[in-house]
Amino acid sequence: LKGQLKDAGKEIEDSLNGINFRPQFQQLWNILNTGIRMYDMGYLKINPEKIRISTLRARNDSLNISVGISARPLISLAKSADYKTVIPDISDFSQRSGFSIFIDAIMDYDSLSLLLTRALNGKRINMDKAGKYIIIDKCSIYGADNERLIIKIQFTGSETGIMYLTGKPVFDKEKNNIVVKQIDFDVKTRDLLIKTARWLFNRRIINELNKYASFDIQGYTDTVLSKVNTAMNREWQKGISSSGKVNSLQVINIYPFKNSFILRCNAKGQLSIRIDQVAL
Repeated sequence: LKGQLKDAGKEIEDSLNGINFRPQFQQLWNILNTGIRMYDMGYLKINPEKIRISTLRARNDSLNISVGISARPLISLAKSADYKTVIPDISDFSQRSGFSIFIDAIMDYDSLSLLLTRALNGKRINMDKAGKYIIIDKCSIYGADNERLIIKIQFTGSETGIMYLTGKPVFDKEKNNIVVKQIDFDVKTRDLLIKTARWLFNRRIINELNKYASFDIQGYTDTVLSKVNTAMNREWQKGISSSGKVNSLQVINIYPFKNSFILRCNAKGQLSIRIDQVAL
């Protein structure tokens, strides 16, 4: 009886292996070509290129099939137009795993401003030769058109006012932080100080800023990693879900634009898609 059941199971497998699954996998293909909202981080599009499937395998009361997809996933800040393509010819199955993609994450200038203000709030800078001083109350950081930053400093003390400085942000891969270098007075601020309060045109202010113009981004990348992992483990629609984990997220470069500060990261991990039911 066991031999007969085994032969019957083999016949069922052979019969099912002859079924055309292209219409069902076209549904999956269309889903993978659709942008998926990832909380406040942007949109994920899988961009599949190839698909491969294994033969059907009977196990207990279920039939199992494995599907592999080669893709060029993209995470973008804005939702791009969705498009449909015809699923390519299905190739023989070969076991592969893992992905490596690039993610552009936005770091808010307000966050950098807050970090710098915390470091310098209440800081007193004495101008020894002039016998005067300033106390820093607040710092604000803005983007400029030439990939530089504008640093706005509000101060009190012997004088009360606002001054502007500029600097160039540089990513230090070894320390995994952002350092603002080439700090100097803004041209308009420099001209104004020379005319009205020359004692404020002082390198001591720049030297003090250089001590604190360094930002550790580990906490930010940890937050991005957590959000990406949460977004990967979800049900897309009834019967189709994904699960996975990003094992590493490494910042590889920074792009300081006027309205946004971009961290380009390389993410490596595992992703699998489970299909429990499809319409036949």
